[in-house]
Order: sequence, then C-alpha cells, then structure tokens
Amino acid sequence: MIVHVNFITLFLIYIRLIIDLYTVEIREGLKSVLLPVKTQKRLHNVRVEWIRSDQNIRIHVFENGQTRSELPEDNRVRTKMRPNLQESGDLSLTLRTPQLNDSGVYDCVVYRGGEKLLQKAVTLRVKGQSDIMFQH
Repeated sequence: MIVHVNFITLFLIYIRLIIDLYTVEIREGLKSVLLPVKTQKRLHNVRVEWIRSDQNIRIHVFENGQTRSELPEDNRVRTKMRPNLQESGDLSLTLRTPQLNDSGVYDCVVYRGGEKLLQKAVTLRVKGQSDIMFQH
C-alpha cells in the first residue's frame, strides 16, 4: 500500500504540532505548577481528560460539572482543575508538589458525545536542585 501525502498536508500537521505543544520548566520543591490550557469556546456537555501521554495514564477528569483525580489514592490530592471551566474556558491543571518523576508530556483532551473537540499537549520539565546549581 502506497500512501501519498502532499506538502500542504505535512505543513499543516507541522503547524498544528507547534501550536499544540507548550513547555513548562520549573524547579523541584515548588508548592504547585500550572499546566495551562485555555480555549475561547463555550464548553457545555463536555468531558475533559488530562492524560500523562508518555506513560498512557489518565490523571484527572472533568465531567458533568464535577472534577476528580484519577491518580492512585495516595496521590489524589495532587491534581486540581477549576470548577467553573465551562464558563471560563480555562482547562488548566494544577499539580501540587511537583517532583522529578512528574516530568513528561501531559495531554488535555476535550470530548463531546465521544467526539474529540480539542487536544493540547503540555510538556513539564521538573529540574532538581543539583540541575539548577550546575547550570552557571
């Protein structure tokens, strides 16, 4: 099977990847970090999932006006979303006490009736104290 892809299609895919990828870099030991995702769209009757895509783990869900952590019981208090995201369009995820092993790619995916409306990727880089000291 031969697949032909034209230059315009590749260019549009490349542009989409640039727009949808955002990097947050912090140092370990902070109280929390915000993984920012905002939209101008009104979000009614949607399901929002935050997924740690490099590990294929769902970590937080908003559905039916409720937000809940999907992390194991001992880590559930570490994630939070704004409760009024339907009106504000602010889909950002707060991750409390970021640690080195939290570094990775996080996807925010919005669904309505099973159809994917939006997907944004945020890369989190958590640096240890030794990384910061030896950069100078």
